[in-house]
Amino acid sequence: IDCHTTLHLTCFIEGYMNSSSQMVPVLANQFQPSTTGACDSIDVELHNGNPPYNTQYSVRTVLNQNGTSTCVFPLLTGSKYIVVKHRNAIETWSSQAIPMDTIVTYNFSDIISKAYGSNQVLVSTSPLRYAFYSGDIFQDENIDLLDIGILETAISNFMNGYQSTDLNGDGNVDLLDTPAIENNINNFIFSNHP
Repeated sequence: IDCHTTLHLTCFIEGYMNSSSQMVPVLANQFQPSTTGACDSIDVELHNGNPPYNTQYSVRTVLNQNGTSTCVFPLLTGSKYIVVKHRNAIETWSSQAIPMDTIVTYNFSDIISKAYGSNQVLVSTSPLRYAFYSGDIFQDENIDLLDIGILETAISNFMNGYQSTDLNGDGNVDLLDTPAIENNINNFIFSNHP
């Protein structure tokens, strides 16, 4: 008897894309221990499918450069919202509560509406890929002037290494990190969830 729920997740982060279907090796670029093919770490939460949508489980896992990650939870039943949190991307929820079983597969990236409120950005048309918005450095579920202020300070201080302000994941905080955040501020991007 399998006593776990294994979630196979696919998602991408806007600023980390370096091709139509790959992200940069952020952890390696930021001088962190990592494995071949690793991009960065993400927190995956499962929230109750009914109000008040409380967090029931949370796990930190590695998001691979190809957008895949695997999470293991205690054996779950019922339906849960899948919530992905990242140190500089907008918190993103599944479009609906997903039925749990021993093996669950969920791909945010192939259809924009897989994210609650279709809250993703198109990053590739061939293959079709959607990604989570980059720029929520302050982690308040909003990409706004608070975030750009933190980024500008980090640029002025020539920050490098493991920094949430490194929005393109190249290991340095510089002007190359500004396009996505400026665009997302101008488009009033914030987290959508029930």
